[in-house]
Amino acid sequence: EGQRRYALAAFVITLLGVRLCWGAPRYRMSMEERAKDGALTEDEARRKIRFMAWFGPAVTILGCALLGGVILG
Repeated sequence: EGQRRYALAAFVITLLGVRLCWGAPRYRMSMEERAKDGALTEDEARRKIRFMAWFGPAVTILGCALLGGVILG
């Protein structure tokens, strides 16, 4: 039962990471538009874009590592 929950959590984390990576271009455009409209400063927009540039792939890698642990464990 515990192994099944671990596998499900790993799968959900992996899907979340893939979703974040998939939506990254749209997020970037949104932040650029918000900066142009004055809702965000250029620095804030850059900081948010930079964060998402590594966060999505990091979550995906974490999920894959957890899935690997399920398979090997």
